[in-house]
Amino acid sequence: ELGQNGYTLVLVSGSLWLFATLCCAAFGQLGVLWLVAMSSPEYFFESGQWIVPKSNFWAVNAMKIFSLCLMLFRVTGEFKDATKMCRVVTHDLKKPLRLNQLIVGASAFMMQYVVAVLVLFMAIHLILACTTPIGTIGKLWVVYMVLEFDNHLCNFILYLCFQHTRFEWKATVLHNTPHSRRQEEWHICEGWLLCYWIPGGIGLFIV
Repeated sequence: ELGQNGYTLVLVSGSLWLFATLCCAAFGQLGVLWLVAMSSPEYFFESGQWIVPKSNFWAVNAMKIFSLCLMLFRVTGEFKDATKMCRVVTHDLKKPLRLNQLIVGASAFMMQYVVAVLVLFMAIHLILACTTPIGTIGKLWVVYMVLEFDNHLCNFILYLCFQHTRFEWKATVLHNTPHSRRQEEWHICEGWLLCYWIPGGIGLFIV
């Protein structure tokens, strides 16, 4: 079962204008993070000195660790949705996708994956650059709101256009033999490693 968000809406609808709308939304999401994370020297310097990830105050460090964990948990949901979309567009289905669904769906998967990776690294910088506990919570809230934008956009479009029951949000992957099922499980592991642990591991290594 696919999650109901802007990226899967593009897949199940096969709509090019929805994909174009989502591209604009993705640029907006990254733009907001850039504005609050990298657009001003104050995010790199304080009192004439470089801001370092480790603070001299334990409360700030504790809040940073807590916020990094919450951020990682939230971004995991984006990678999970991207992994499901990858399975749908790369495997045989009981109800095959139309060509336009396959093309825009694969494009939406790539965009969701790229956005999730960029948000992961930008959010790490955003949180580690905070110098107060309340500032850390504020930056974490920004990350949450940015990641939820495509979900809100999907709900808005479905409500505005009365399309709640039009689209099928489930896809069944065909399994012909037990051997193919084992191959499918291995492909799932490969996709999980590619779509989550590689960028997630790099992000944790940077921390």
